[in-house]
Amino acid sequence: MSQPGGGQERWIEEAMSAVSRFIREIQEPLKKMTESLMEPLKGEKLARDVAAFYKTLIGEGVPEEDAMEMTHEYLRGRIELVESLVSRLLTPKTVILPKTGKECPPKAVMEELEEGKG
Repeated sequence: MSQPGGGQERWIEEAMSAVSRFIREIQEPLKKMTESLMEPLKGEKLARDVAAFYKTLIGEGVPEEDAMEMTHEYLRGRIELVESLVSRLLTPKTVILPKTGKECPPKAVMEELEEGKG
């Protein structure tokens, strides 16, 4: 005997199952990618890169005050680049619905669940 709303429950179960499989499949590649992206921001490496940048500027005759400002911008840029990459890579643009195989934005999936469709 089926219960009222059983279709939606089944849809949610299928969606969660698909999400679980997807997470298991991407866990290791995502870990490696994150480590690769974060490598340039590790303390010692980042410090060496920033110091080398500053020393190069000074060595090329850039005034100390300008070199310090440019070095701050260099550091800020490195951090913002990684943040941007991580954000873009980890934010899904579309979700594939398991029942239909249809692609749609994550917001549409949430709206559909809230409306009781599925």
